[in-house]
Amino acid sequence: MFYHLEKSHSFFLAIILISFVGCSNREQSTRDIVVSAGQELSQKVDEISNTFIKYPKEGRLHLAAADSYRMVGGIPNEPRAHSGKEYEIAVQLEPKNRLARALWMKYAAERHTGAIARYYRNMEEPKKREESGGKVGAANIRKRGASRKPELDKKTHYFLEELNKSQDIDPDNALYNYLSAFIYFVGREREKAIDEIERGLKKKYVSLYTKERIEARQRLLDEIDFPSPERELFLTTSSSFGMRGLICKDLVEMGKEWQKNNKFNEAEKFYSMVVRIAEQTKEDNFFVGQEILSWDLSKYGLQHLKELYDLTKEDQKRNEVMDRLEKAESRMEYLYNLWKKAPSYDNIPQKQSYANEVVKKGQLEVLESLP
Repeated sequence: MFYHLEKSHSFFLAIILISFVGCSNREQSTRDIVVSAGQELSQKVDEISNTFIKYPKEGRLHLAAADSYRMVGGIPNEPRAHSGKEYEIAVQLEPKNRLARALWMKYAAERHTGAIARYYRNMEEPKKREESGGKVGAANIRKRGASRKPELDKKTHYFLEELNKSQDIDPDNALYNYLSAFIYFVGREREKAIDEIERGLKKKYVSLYTKERIEARQRLLDEIDFPSPERELFLTTSSSFGMRGLICKDLVEMGKEWQKNNKFNEAEKFYSMVVRIAEQTKEDNFFVGQEILSWDLSKYGLQHLKELYDLTKEDQKRNEVMDRLEKAESRMEYLYNLWKKAPSYDNIPQKQSYANEVVKKGQLEVLESLP
């Protein structure tokens, strides 16, 4: 039995357009295209539902629908267009499919940690009320919070079990360890979070299988004859992985705590974890923007290592880190300039051809082949 999760809030602000920078003044803005894509998608819900009936065993079609609904911030007043439900159906249809597992677990973990965070915020409210003399109101809030905690704990246990199950299905992917760590961090169980991260660091990569994800979108969009240029938005765009906010910010804060207390080896350990996680994300770099985010995360860890070695006067280590920072900055500058070569929306046939090639080869190879 799958818990049904609450509908996502607007997803637009969370989108990193890792497809193109080509939105200049002469082009339709990205926001306008997202809005028009949402309008087009809202007209296609019946066709999407019919596609599910036509291909009842293809979980990837449900994944593509869920992704698409999230990208445009949801379809108002349309209960069929529910990302959480579609992710769950995909996993039910193909329980051992690694793409289905990865996307559903990330969505589920993010939603559930939001519920945990709200619980703790609400439980801190009584203290504020007591300080202002509202003891009766504070007692009522505590009582309501206590009554909700068992159900919250039950769901936490459920999702952690599903994350463990996902590790058995997708053993090389550290994603599930890091999502478990995210739940533990938000639930204020730091030691358990670090244990999960240390297990994840030993794995080969952390991935949402972007190529498979985009291929699934293309399959659905072609099936429902989705129009251009909105079709190209869905094929050349993805959301950010968000690893910095997921766990790396916590790791850096813990490193700073150790550094402040002159526990320099421990501080080095936590900053180095961030650099290692950045390396793991590079396996999934299908879009140029994804690689930029990987290098940016690496810089985040390396900059704190540099500050640590400045403090400890470890010149050799500092020089090694400086070389790595210089390499990261050089690569990011190259990628930003490459990104600008993406075709604009002014030429729809060219944009269509470009998008189809990106799905086949990945954006980096396609952009490097352009004059």
